[in-house]
Amino acid sequence: MSDTSRDHQPSAPRRACALISAEHAEPLHAHAPPKPVAWLLLEDPGPWGEVAAARSARVAQPIRAAAAERGLRLQLIRRHGGHAPEGRTCYLAWSAYDLGWIERRRLARLEDVLDADLDALAAGRRPGFGEPVTAPVFLVCTHGKVDACCAQFGHPAARALTAAFGEAVWQTSHVGGCRFAANLVCLPHGIYYGRLTPEAAVRAAAAYADGRIAVDAYRGRAGAPQAVQAAEYHVRRQEGLTGIDDLSLVTHQRLADGRDEVCFHAGPYAYQVQVRLEPHGAPRAHGCGSDKRWIPDAYRLLHLHRTGVRPEPAGRSRWRATRATGDRP
Repeated sequence: MSDTSRDHQPSAPRRACALISAEHAEPLHAHAPPKPVAWLLLEDPGPWGEVAAARSARVAQPIRAAAAERGLRLQLIRRHGGHAPEGRTCYLAWSAYDLGWIERRRLARLEDVLDADLDALAAGRRPGFGEPVTAPVFLVCTHGKVDACCAQFGHPAARALTAAFGEAVWQTSHVGGCRFAANLVCLPHGIYYGRLTPEAAVRAAAAYADGRIAVDAYRGRAGAPQAVQAAEYHVRRQEGLTGIDDLSLVTHQRLADGRDEVCFHAGPYAYQVQVRLEPHGAPRAHGCGSDKRWIPDAYRLLHLHRTGVRPEPAGRSRWRATRATGDRP
């Protein structure tokens, strides 16, 4: 069976939810996980079925139970176009707003991951189970049995990324936000992108490999409250700040009238931002093939003010692009 058809539903009874979301101009920003993510990535060629990896019978029950007990983000991954004949790749990774790391190990059996210190992973500490990874890892959601858009838009993005970045790229099971397909997650920072064409996916990955953020397709960064993600997006867009570490979060508070107030430092400046969560647009389908209709919420910018502060040294993460001929992630 071809790679592009394994998880692709033959047809959807309604128009693609990703197209409907785009037509309603639903904002992408503020749609990354609001808490740090402990990733448990397990290679499995599929097919993956109609449920997320955390409930999939393709993953042994003890692994699913260990992940659920510790709050780990369990994902199935596979190569675009095939996998190694022996063993399965496993990644343990941590994505937080100010910290990220990845370890990789080749497993004889998926169950061997239970030998890792998963408690350390859940706490954000390196388990020392595999070798440290010093290059980006790119995850593209292609889980079409969860939502057809993920296959329709995810597979072309995965093909383009694999051609550009080789073994740094993996297809992954459901990551959430199917209506934003194609979705890309960049590890270790846990930077989420959405609504990507193949060309835009390559540009976003190249930006990340160079320590930058492609703001137009930016869904957010794992580990920050969603109001903070929204405020960050608006500062970056207004000020042209694309470096991953250009902004430093100072304060975030929820005001009595429902507004969120966020303050950042960036070089010699401070930014005070106010946003509010409001319904966006008209009722629409929740997902491909879903009978549920809803009105999603989105953060509206209310106030953005820049002031001067005493300059402070700012660090910046720099990543080397991992092409097909580069370091193997």
